Amino acid sequence: MFIALALVYAVFSALLLVVTYQPLGEIMRAASQVSSGGEPDQAQVLSMMNAYGRLISITLLPSLIVNSVVQCAIMRAVLTPVPDRYSYLRLGKTELRVVAVNLLVGMMLGAIAIIGFGLAGVLIGFAVGGYPLLAIAALPIMLAVVAALIWVSVRLYLAVPMTVTEERIVVFGSFAATKDHFWPLLGMVLLAMLLSLAVSFLGSIVTAPLTALTGGLSVLETSAAISGPMIAALFVWIVVSAALSAAQLLILYPPMAVAWKSLKA
Repeated sequence: MFIALALVYAVFSALLLVVTYQPLGEIMRAASQVSSGGEPDQAQVLSMMNAYGRLISITLLPSLIVNSVVQCAIMRAVLTPVPDRYSYLRLGKTELRVVAVNLLVGMMLGAIAIIGFGLAGVLIGFAVGGYPLLAIAALPIMLAVVAALIWVSVRLYLAVPMTVTEERIVVFGSFAATKDHFWPLLGMVLLAMLLSLAVSFLGSIVTAPLTALTGGLSVLETSAAISGPMIAALFVWIVVSAALSAAQLLILYPPMAVAWKSLKA
């Protein structure tokens, strides 16, 4: 399954690079100028913001769909392990339901973060403006927001596997399924994240020489013209990033399916 997922991400990354080559190059060249000490003028800032907008508008929906395809494939591999010639990869109603679930969960977490951190920012602003005691209240608010984000994320941890198995959009049903299981699930999430970070770290050590030799994605900083060395560097970056992405997702996603399979048994 690793090879199938890596191939999906390699093809997807290559297609995205073709479509987003211009705005991504603009962003990276502008960022390189700033990091080297150059001061971008207003026109460059506006151009970079426009490039960011184009990049997000192009990549957001396709990324959500590809992510849902991968999530559903891993859920099927764990929950209903039967021989599948396509490594459980497909695009249908289930994948679109998972896209909706991921959007809803993301919107909920985003709303909590925006409201909570926004309130803390307002208090800090007043503190800077002459009310220093308000800064004391900002810290517990920020800690409460972080705690709320963790709690909601864990309570919604089973939304995707439940959506896959029940063949309907399930969001709040995850709250009922995770009742009295918060701490074990939190430990599972933290362990998966640590393992994923370890894979990323080890992968970066192994692939660093290749990136240093070819330049990787940083070749977009130097020139807007397509050349043979640039294509070779981007090819190496695509292969490396696809392999690392597949490895990390095979660590991050199976635990949620295992947890749901265990709880519903």
